[in-house]
Amino acid sequence: MRLASYKRILVPKRPVGVVGAITPWSFLSAVLESKLAPALAVGCSLVAKPAARTPLSALALGVLVERAGIPSG
Repeated sequence: MRLASYKRILVPKRPVGVVGAITPWSFLSAVLESKLAPALAVGCSLVAKPAARTPLSALALGVLVERAGIPSG
């Protein structure tokens, strides 16, 4: 039995631009958080467009992000 040789691939994590997040009315906070976390992890800005029926949960999440110390913009 022969073992396959493996190669290591490195992927640099660098900000590449602004992330646009359009969220549905259902599970708004969960969908927005799943788009926000990877963008902030690599240093990208995020522009969120919440659903017209539930905009307050996105605004509340924005307040929490500011309180956590993440700079605006």
